[in-house]
Amino acid sequence: MAEYQKQHLELLRQQRKTERDKTLKIEYKLVKVGHAGEGKVPFEMMKFERQLQEHKVDTWEDWYQYLLSSVSERLKSWIESRQTRSPAKELVADARGPSTTTLAWKLVYLQSRGAVLTCSSRQMRQRSCGRASGSMLSKLTTRRKCIRSSRSSKMRDNGWC
Repeated sequence: MAEYQKQHLELLRQQRKTERDKTLKIEYKLVKVGHAGEGKVPFEMMKFERQLQEHKVDTWEDWYQYLLSSVSERLKSWIESRQTRSPAKELVADARGPSTTTLAWKLVYLQSRGAVLTCSSRQMRQRSCGRASGSMLSKLTTRRKCIRSSRSSKMRDNGWC
């Protein structure tokens, strides 16, 4: 009996999603986030969220799925890479678990949204969504050594700082 209820709920969820996709025509109407350039991502996110509100998308799981379908491939891979590490890994596991709640999906959406905005701000500074480049990382490390070292004058004289 419980298995039948789960199948029925899943079928209803799929039907609701199909109906919503038809009304939204998601492939064509939703704003594509991150496709027009790095500087426009915050504004595109605002437009994207406004569209979801106007079309009365009511579940956080749907918000998350629509976000994944509307972001660029670079941003999508950034979101997925963030979800392989803690704490996002636990959030996704909770949301996809058998006793999921709306709060769990809300947290997954908000984490993914934050990852998109973080990536776009990093792109503006570094032109990539990854870690700092090797030369930039070494400059930061050297700068920290200069600040923390009691022999910073010697390091400055040798051209390290």
